[in-house]
Amino acid sequence: MPEGASEASSAQVAQTPILRLRDVHKRYGDVVALESIELDVMPHEFFTILGPSGCGKSTLLRLIGGFETLTSGAIESEGVDLQNRPPERRPFNTVFQSYALFPHMTVADNVAYGLKVSGVGKAEARRRVAEALRLVDMRSAGDRRPPTLSGGQRQRVALARALVNEPSVLLLDEPLGALDLKLRQALQQELRAIQHRLGTTFVYVTHDQEEAMSLSDRICVMRHGAIAQLGTPRDLYLRPRSRYVADFIGNANLLACQVLARRGSGWEVEFDGGGRAVLPCFAEHAPRPREQMTAVLRPEDLQIRLSQADDANGFEGKVVDVIFLGAATRYDVQLGSGVVMDVRDRDSRAVLSRGDSVRFVVHAGSGALVPDDESAAVDALDPLSTIAGPVDQAVEA
Repeated sequence: MPEGASEASSAQVAQTPILRLRDVHKRYGDVVALESIELDVMPHEFFTILGPSGCGKSTLLRLIGGFETLTSGAIESEGVDLQNRPPERRPFNTVFQSYALFPHMTVADNVAYGLKVSGVGKAEARRRVAEALRLVDMRSAGDRRPPTLSGGQRQRVALARALVNEPSVLLLDEPLGALDLKLRQALQQELRAIQHRLGTTFVYVTHDQEEAMSLSDRICVMRHGAIAQLGTPRDLYLRPRSRYVADFIGNANLLACQVLARRGSGWEVEFDGGGRAVLPCFAEHAPRPREQMTAVLRPEDLQIRLSQADDANGFEGKVVDVIFLGAATRYDVQLGSGVVMDVRDRDSRAVLSRGDSVRFVVHAGSGALVPDDESAAVDALDPLSTIAGPVDQAVEA
């Protein structure tokens, strides 16, 4: 074998998707739930499907798990077409928000159920159950029954039951959605730690963007049954390609502006109501002079200047609220146009009060430009949710 061939072969295997979706469509009669979904999920990846209610994310997970049938397209796992395989014959296990534990069985029997169905020997089953319970820190609860457990404990048992079968991919459908905030945050970190230890590929569905950002290697943001953007948490936050993604991921100030000219690696824009900045653009098309676009300015992209010196690149406004956040102070600054900007200042020496007049500028290289599409803003109620939402609930039931 030529020198380096082994390394090249290993690298090629590492880059082979463990899960591949090609031109996936799903319809319920005349209702389009999913359209033209193209995804590659890599081995050992924590991959999250994120979006508002009714966007099709749970439908997509059920298609992967085999609980729904495709209208058209293909789903493959390591090159194997899964189209005609029922859930029990796919190399996946699913953890649902409802836990779906057998109340009359002990915790150990619940975890062992899948192994028993698969014909695994008693000694091997006991070993694997003990290891699964150890992973989720439930070793002492093997003889208890689900009704005696807290919500967080039942979710751990459901996770152990899924992991005990050693699936190549674990599917998780909003598994922490029914838990209170503090417990949900604690289990988020445990999920991430377990995924790191096992190296199992996780495909995780949630509507909580903070949860997605803290857990994921990559995130697929969905809207109206289609992929709005796919990337790392950092990419989605710093390099949004649409107003929808910019507004959905993190806090953002969205300002109307007009493109003036190309300036180095960015574009100089003038904001409605005054002020200029040079901003990068990651959208599919390059901005054109005089084009109306939307500027995405994160709170930390803005720097407050106490000086009132004339500066064409600055904004002038009045402080209408001050909120101390510990590591930073949040100032709500109202511009002359009436728009209120969220500005975060980490300089504890700059103490401002309500009513103070201030000027602030955009940090060099910060912010982003996205197409000026008002319809792409996050909907108060996603129209698809009135259709796909009830469909999703009926299927899960």
